[in-house]
Amino acid sequence: MSQISQCPTEEEWYSNLIDSAKGDNEKFGDHLQKCEYCRLLVNSLKSEIKDLRDTWENISFPYIISMIPWQVVDETEEPSTSVLAAEGGVEKKETLSYTFSSPDKKYILHILRDPDSKDVWLYLKSENQAECKNIMIKTFKDRQSYVTDDFGRINLGPIEWFDQDDLNAEVILPKAKFKLLPSDELLESNSVALLDSPDGDQIQVSLEGEGRNRRLKIKILKMSKMFSDAPLRVAVCGSKASHLCDVANRETQLDSINISDEIEIYLFQ
Repeated sequence: MSQISQCPTEEEWYSNLIDSAKGDNEKFGDHLQKCEYCRLLVNSLKSEIKDLRDTWENISFPYIISMIPWQVVDETEEPSTSVLAAEGGVEKKETLSYTFSSPDKKYILHILRDPDSKDVWLYLKSENQAECKNIMIKTFKDRQSYVTDDFGRINLGPIEWFDQDDLNAEVILPKAKFKLLPSDELLESNSVALLDSPDGDQIQVSLEGEGRNRRLKIKILKMSKMFSDAPLRVAVCGSKASHLCDVANRETQLDSINISDEIEIYLFQ
């Protein structure tokens, strides 16, 4: 049996304990029997590793819901509304759909391709449908993110249908919500407003330019329960359109937003 002449470093012991399958257990084990110093070190490292694992298991992500397939595939044939006059028949077109649910069945996500337009739609459903408004959905292999409209819908357009291997989706709930109400002060050029969420989060909103279409700058001043290394995104939702923006150094901006109607701002992480 080969021996370890010198004590392994703390990093080497740590690596061996974390991934013992890749370590040289025979050499490390033999050294451990003969070295009291390393036995004390290993016991201390084991305690640290256990504490880390217990902490990780207790971490919850209440804003991120991993959806699970409920109905793997449902293929049906539905008659198109267009009648082929020359043939005197009805054109048959295939409707494809997938269904996901949250583990607690609170949210249901339907993915459907319209047989006529070929547009792919996402429909988020819940007992309280108001909870499906302006929710971020990250879905499929490309991991693109989208925001639902007032009715819990997203239109992806006439994209290619999905393979079964691409079936995964996350529903991401907003961590903070803000409302920017139209006012005479906002219509002034280069106006600034501080907005507070019901949970004590705060952002600064700056409007640049004149008229009703402005450049909108958002700076996050205070946000509770924010993970320092996780990406942060902002959804700016108006009456006619929603915009999803990346955040860098707690700031983001939109080049043009209509401020004549109420604007809702959501923070996601």
